Amino acid sequence: MENNVSIELMVKNILTLLRDSQDNLCQATIRNYELSLEIILSHLNANGILMYDKESVFRICSDLCNNGGISKTRIKLLYTALMKLDYYSKHCALIPKDHSKLRLTCIDREHERIVSNYLAHCRHNQAIKEGTLRVKRVYGVHFMNYLSLRSIQVRDIDGKTILDYLATTNNKAEWTETTKNMSLYELRKFLTYLMDEHGVRTDAVSPLHVIFGCHTVHLPAYYEPDEVKKLVNSIDVSSPKGKRDYLICLLVSQLGMRAGDVSRLEFSNIHWDRDTIEIVQQKTGNPLVLPLLGALRFALLDYWKNSRPDCESDTILITLSKPHRCLSNAYLGSIIKERLEKAGIDISARKHGCHSMRHSLARNLLSGNEALSTITGILGHENSNTTRRYLGIDTRELRHISLEVPDGRN
Repeated sequence: MENNVSIELMVKNILTLLRDSQDNLCQATIRNYELSLEIILSHLNANGILMYDKESVFRICSDLCNNGGISKTRIKLLYTALMKLDYYSKHCALIPKDHSKLRLTCIDREHERIVSNYLAHCRHNQAIKEGTLRVKRVYGVHFMNYLSLRSIQVRDIDGKTILDYLATTNNKAEWTETTKNMSLYELRKFLTYLMDEHGVRTDAVSPLHVIFGCHTVHLPAYYEPDEVKKLVNSIDVSSPKGKRDYLICLLVSQLGMRAGDVSRLEFSNIHWDRDTIEIVQQKTGNPLVLPLLGALRFALLDYWKNSRPDCESDTILITLSKPHRCLSNAYLGSIIKERLEKAGIDISARKHGCHSMRHSLARNLLSGNEALSTITGILGHENSNTTRRYLGIDTRELRHISLEVPDGRN
């Protein structure tokens, strides 16, 4: 597609592609794109820019971001929408998911074939999701390119090769500790495949035997029960915003719901007759049944009847101003931060989003001697091993909270 194409038509086509996307975009994401593209289109129209010309469009939108009094979050969303607009102008298509990662390839063609076969193996034998496969590809390509640049053959990989590679990754200032640990975790998986399929020596994986994954590198922040209670009780529910924020704080602090699940929560998920909230988790795709607690039930009814704007959407939590749309994960996090600060709770050395409330609920249940299986069920984890890593607890601590096993005698 050449320049000087109707921007309004391009926006219309992009939104159609987003709604029909195979990436299963949530409604919050789609609505964010809708709003951002509407803002861009309206501003361009106001400046007489009706046909697409990259230089003019980016200049006008840059002025909007710098002088339009727009929040930092919205500026980032506008930039993302602009990238989608520009990519569509060239390819008549959406930017592929993780476009930069998809372009990452091995220097050596044979190495590229090995990585591709490894991913096919993971997809077929382990039913790994596409998003995880893209992550595996990044680390696989990085390792294979390390070999290529040093003229190391795959069959010659040994323990020294791995130790030298680990030294290289450890010195990467741009890599966080989480990234470095993930690299080690994925490398061990990749080397196991290379040993089975390409005859790599078994001692190659020896330096990685002590790597257990990246789940506990950065644990989320933790808030004491008194702090969580102070957060909830400090909210003035006399205003529409207060009623909405109070409901959000209860959902994340009492039920430990993820931000994505709160954002997508619909009235059809509420089962008043059973006093349950029943959802399919956005992250895992697994069903989860949570109790509709008394305070939460009242907060939900109060918000629904006295605060929520009239809107045809089944989504429960929506913006108070028009156009009404569901709240983004980032916006939900900003609400928790704002309410923590207003409650006078120190957040300077702690994370302060929805996930911090989820983590705090789990740790407080653990401290209250709640069974690990119960905590696993509340969090919606598939098994207790995930919960144990999530909480950062060891076997010795588990012994202190384990329930006494009956000996079968009366």
